[in-house]
Amino acid sequence: MVGELAAIGSAFCWAASSVLLKAPSRRLRAFYITAFRLVFTALLVIATAAIAGQLGDVIHIPLKGVLILVVSGAIVITGDIAFFRAFATDDLSRVFTVTTGLYILLSVVASIVIAGDANSGVVAGALSSSPVSQWLVMVVGGVLVVLGISFISEPGRGKVGGIVRRGVSPVGLGLSAFTAVTWTVGLLALNEGMKYADPLPAAALRLPVMALVLAPFAVVTGDFARYRTGGRDKLALVVSGLLGGGSAMLFMTSVKYAAPGVVAILSSASPVFVLAMSALLLKVRPTRRSLVGTAVCMAGIVLTV
Repeated sequence: MVGELAAIGSAFCWAASSVLLKAPSRRLRAFYITAFRLVFTALLVIATAAIAGQLGDVIHIPLKGVLILVVSGAIVITGDIAFFRAFATDDLSRVFTVTTGLYILLSVVASIVIAGDANSGVVAGALSSSPVSQWLVMVVGGVLVVLGISFISEPGRGKVGGIVRRGVSPVGLGLSAFTAVTWTVGLLALNEGMKYADPLPAAALRLPVMALVLAPFAVVTGDFARYRTGGRDKLALVVSGLLGGGSAMLFMTSVKYAAPGVVAILSSASPVFVLAMSALLLKVRPTRRSLVGTAVCMAGIVLTV
């Protein structure tokens, strides 16, 4: 139950963190946003590990575990950059739903194909007893996910900040697909890496290394100097980074104590949180098409796993 609750908490924190980045994403580059918030994410993780008395455990992680954690982090961060870039091109709730739907679908399929875990599907296992019928349920779930994404992606009127949006653009869809692939690969790699470390020490290694690698590039490109002003945007990035740190620690806990398929299904709660937060905080009025698409997509995800 610890892993399941951690996955839900991670989904909520990630959704809140992403909503905060909607306004800054219109003015700041995705690379800068990722680097800036990652610094505060890393600081929170280090402080938490130190308070818990587990910071020293980082040096006891085997070299193989270190390499896997670092590489998985590098893969995920490329997806994050594409994800934040998509925020500036399309409606947040739609981008989030499309990205998450593809990510969950790819994660479940990959976990079954690569790990051979045909029984990882919770719903599929309850509805069927044979591997063939479980695969059939997974295919039906996949069709529903694709159908739901098509509802969200195709033209549909909706106002975002007074601007009429018409579905997810080809660029946004491409960025979402790229993000989903990198997140899937990162999840599978992280699942392997968590065999060598507990969640807090693993996070205290992975996230600071990612920040140290990414931040210098942002400095060289002049982003930090270019955006010295704009206190509201920076405050949003700081809070987003702290929420991202909480999400990362909870996510690594869920990967440690729950199966990847279970983590995937519970992480799919993020679009629901985003849809509600966007309506309440960003004054985004969801269309019937986006609501139907979200519901169908979530149904496909639940059926698949």
